[in-house]
Amino acid sequence: MNRCYLISCKDQIEKVLTLQDRNEFSKTYGCFDRNYWHYKTRDFPSAMSQEYTLVLALAYSINFDNNIYYKNKNVHKWVLSGMNYLMNHSRQDGSLDDYYPYERALGAAVFTTYAFTESCILLGVNNESYNNYFHNSISWMKQASESGVLTNHHAIQAVCYLNMYKMTDDKKYLHLADNKIAAIIKTQNKEGWFPEYEGCSPGYLTVTIDYLAQFFSYRPSKQLKASILQAIKFLHNIQHPDGTCGGDYGSRNTSFFHPNGIEIMSSISKEATEIANSYLFARSKNLFPIQQDDYTIGHGLISNLSAYKNCNRENFENLNKVRSNFIKTYDSAGLRVIAKDNIWSIFNVQKGGVGKIYSKNKLIFRYAGIVIKNKNKYYVNNSVQPDCEYKIAGDSILINSRFTPYKQKVPTLYNYFIFRLFLIVFGRFETISRLVRKILQNLLIYKRSNSHYHSETKIILTDDALRLKIKVSGKFNGNEEVFASDNFVPMYTAMSEYYSLEDLKSHNSMLEKKEDAFVFENSYKL
Repeated sequence: MNRCYLISCKDQIEKVLTLQDRNEFSKTYGCFDRNYWHYKTRDFPSAMSQEYTLVLALAYSINFDNNIYYKNKNVHKWVLSGMNYLMNHSRQDGSLDDYYPYERALGAAVFTTYAFTESCILLGVNNESYNNYFHNSISWMKQASESGVLTNHHAIQAVCYLNMYKMTDDKKYLHLADNKIAAIIKTQNKEGWFPEYEGCSPGYLTVTIDYLAQFFSYRPSKQLKASILQAIKFLHNIQHPDGTCGGDYGSRNTSFFHPNGIEIMSSISKEATEIANSYLFARSKNLFPIQQDDYTIGHGLISNLSAYKNCNRENFENLNKVRSNFIKTYDSAGLRVIAKDNIWSIFNVQKGGVGKIYSKNKLIFRYAGIVIKNKNKYYVNNSVQPDCEYKIAGDSILINSRFTPYKQKVPTLYNYFIFRLFLIVFGRFETISRLVRKILQNLLIYKRSNSHYHSETKIILTDDALRLKIKVSGKFNGNEEVFASDNFVPMYTAMSEYYSLEDLKSHNSMLEKKEDAFVFENSYKL
């Protein structure tokens, strides 16, 4: 069963190799951004792509069946070329760019530094020039002030410090690592999850658990163990009956899953074992999104390869079974889990009741919110609204949500030109680059303005059914078309909107207008 971690692994490694410039005589030798070095459609290489060095290092070092890359000298050479390329083209202050020039993205810095240090450890490479680069990168990380709270970045940063200690035996890095872990534990919500921008994201939570567990496996402590197990318990309660996790009800609309941390902790946690086994079951059924684009293919591939390497058990029968008559509310996360008889469901009361319903472990309904189309304007009620009004009374939930104007941001030649010109003039100033990133986050991620529409969502559990009723009202002008969507992401999230098997059944249901409101109503038998 652990071979399910390797599903499509060969194809993905082949794609990673295609993304890399492997021509030793090329001035971009080692670069993994094919859109830059080959197609010439980008004016700078994304540093994040160099994370793929670790994919190759894992392929080189793990002796799984029919692994043609194992101990191959060319693969070893391509790992080093990937590191050398970035080291020779990085900024002197240790910062890196991900989405645009002069960005100075902490995400790019931590992902690549982790990938490089981990690759060096796997390959037994330890030299002064590499360590000098890592020291420079870490020096920048220490003072970097990232706008928005992304706990997964900080967890990766802690492992970067720890890896540097492993290679240099310099205790100042160990001190940095321990302090970072202590700071992360303080940010953990009492419900068990760690914050990602506006709230709880199950997908990104698995990333945080992944790196915290790696840290714990080398440097265990009671505090870190308790923190990770608390996060695992939360994840155990919200994992879907089919083994998947996350979706539109999360704060970041993510459905991906990093299994490595769960696998590491499975040796000491029954709940982690059940989560991991259920994940493998879902993976065997191809239920997870297809995370194989040029930009993010490395994240999940690295975690799955590492999970395969860390999986030492033979029994995979214990699954995360659905508990009948289980109702749990996570007020801070906004999540409400309702399970009774054959029905299991999860809703987010902070996102207008967005959620999923399962019957006998099969997904029968997913709800991604209401979309109102008024001529060329769109309004949605599925953005996170921590201050929304909701009431839970017994077996019923009543949620009142506002609608937010939805404007899709698509770059044009004109704004690209203005943006690049601005960066050329002002991008060298780090304070300016931080301000630019914050402005872009406000435009693409945070949604705050309200419209004159609102929705009322009722979720009622009776003796024989789970009933859902959505009523949309407001100042209508006769041009509105109202839809209940089952697949809609209202903000920019890099790790979202991948294709999955669920999409083959996806559809938008048009709501009927009854008197002065649009209504959607359905019932699901227990």
